[in-house]
Amino acid sequence: LAWSITDSDRTRSFLEKVDIAISMKKRLPNLTTVFLDDYFQSHMRPLEELRTARERVHAAGLRMAAVMYADVEGYRESDLPSAKLCDVIALWFWKPDSFDTMEQKVLKAKEFLGADMPLMLGLYMWNFGDGFGPVTGAKMKAQLAVAGKLLRDGTVGGLIFHPTISADMDVPSVNISKEWIRSLGK
Repeated sequence: LAWSITDSDRTRSFLEKVDIAISMKKRLPNLTTVFLDDYFQSHMRPLEELRTARERVHAAGLRMAAVMYADVEGYRESDLPSAKLCDVIALWFWKPDSFDTMEQKVLKAKEFLGADMPLMLGLYMWNFGDGFGPVTGAKMKAQLAVAGKLLRDGTVGGLIFHPTISADMDVPSVNISKEWIRSLGK
């Protein structure tokens, strides 16, 4: 379980939100991660503040993960010091048209971040990037084919399915994802 600390609450500081996440560990024993959603896109903090957050998170026995969009901001040298303070990078592809280059961009992320940086691959079932609506069945199948390969070969350590508004909808992207997940148990 990961607790996101990037949100629209402007009444609390970044470090206060870190402390709230840490305090949740007492009530949620399966909490393992403090999650920095959209971090490199719109929520970056000064390096010293991120370093302090990392120290607090690690002292609590948690890890810190941050979201990076492979097809939005790409891989910027200026992001590398912050990325190196994270324990995991959650790599996402905002636009379904980017799914066709997913494997190459994930491999480029490994090269950029270093082979020892754990990656989680984010999978959208809803198209937020270019045509609000469900990801098409064909695009979902293509995304899952690449994700399965990258998971099997160890390039990524896990997958994150982003359901938001679609998880209970009867649409191909959701149905295909659910069936794919079920098939892994066989």
